[in-house]
Amino acid sequence: TYDDENIKTIEDFFNHFQSADSLKQFIECLWPISSSSEREWQQTQTKRKEPNFMRSYLVDYWVNHAADTINPLKLWISYYKEVLETNALLKCGKQKGYYTDRGRVYLQYGKPDQRNQVSNEADTYPYEIWQYYRIYDRRTKRFFTNKKFVFVNFAIADDCYKLIHSNVMGEINDERWRFKLMNRTQQSTDLDQTKTNSHYGNN
Repeated sequence: TYDDENIKTIEDFFNHFQSADSLKQFIECLWPISSSSEREWQQTQTKRKEPNFMRSYLVDYWVNHAADTINPLKLWISYYKEVLETNALLKCGKQKGYYTDRGRVYLQYGKPDQRNQVSNEADTYPYEIWQYYRIYDRRTKRFFTNKKFVFVNFAIADDCYKLIHSNVMGEINDERWRFKLMNRTQQSTDLDQTKTNSHYGNN
């Protein structure tokens, strides 16, 4: 739809959608890159489900974020393509990708420079470690260097990964994250211990 040659402005794009449900999803997917105050407005708009107000909000959101540096439509389309990619690759059951921990991080900080996926290591739940050399936080407009995120799949049967540790300011930080990866074989009651014992296959 966003490749339609008749769509030349951000207003054209959102005017193309009359369904309140479609507009609601367009607003919901902004959550990972929005400030606290923006999130409050978004919750209000999605609860009211009034198409004209939601359409107006979406246009204003992207015009404001584009400022005078880039075409709002191009900015939105670029982001929406990432949303669709996230929904396809990082969903959790029927939950949209942008609502999952991995999807939220992907949209907020971008694609990781290294993504270490471990699904069959001895004595651990499936987990992923994302590493960034330099990242930009779309929500706070801040840059960071040498940061990582650790996700773990406790359910195993599904594809739902939970963020358990990150060294990015404002994110969950748990120095005992290594113990959370262990499936009860190396749990420790020593709260000062932050590293697990070595075992076969431990990365």
